[in-house]
Amino acid sequence: MSSRLVKKEKTRKALIGAACSLFRSRGFNQVGIRDLAKRCQISVGTFYNYFGSKEEVVFQIIEEIASGIRDEKEKFDKQVAGKPLLPLLILLMKNHLKHFSQHEYVIGQYVSFFDDPRLLGPVDESSLTSEFLNFRKHVADYRKRLWTFIHTYLVERGIEIPKKEEEFYTLLLWFWYQSNFKYWVMDNSPNKSQTDKFVRFSTKQLCTGLSAESR
Repeated sequence: MSSRLVKKEKTRKALIGAACSLFRSRGFNQVGIRDLAKRCQISVGTFYNYFGSKEEVVFQIIEEIASGIRDEKEKFDKQVAGKPLLPLLILLMKNHLKHFSQHEYVIGQYVSFFDDPRLLGPVDESSLTSEFLNFRKHVADYRKRLWTFIHTYLVERGIEIPKKEEEFYTLLLWFWYQSNFKYWVMDNSPNKSQTDKFVRFSTKQLCTGLSAESR
């Protein structure tokens, strides 16, 4: 890698680190692009060479956490080998929450984006900002990867989803996943103990529907 690319990657990581630090200490809405640029000793114009907005920095943080989870798939496969679907999905959800819990200040903001109805279904893209289009694509990609990840385990356990219904099951899994994160963000119980109960409850309901497909 050339020295120029090394420097560019160093700056990108510095911006992500600055965002993590400032979002945690001040809150997402209290941090501006100028703050991030100042922390990294770069100009605002240089910031835009790396990210289109501070929301894009959040997406990058999310992607790096998700990448870490994917890197541990082999370890997870060993943990769930031979397990029925219910305990497998509970363990998967808890594993994801554990990884993301280190960045609760970012996840809270990320989850708040999900309430926009324009994220799902057909929309007039010409009416959307480039920033929102990027977020819509990011969520769609994440949703698809989640389906691909879980679909493998469904097939291994004899649960075949008809091709024509995959889109609906992809959304179903996404709503399950999203609802658990939303509950986790709002959970004020000691050690977020209520989240554990919610994960078990929501996953049980999900598995009841999925298991019906194998009959």
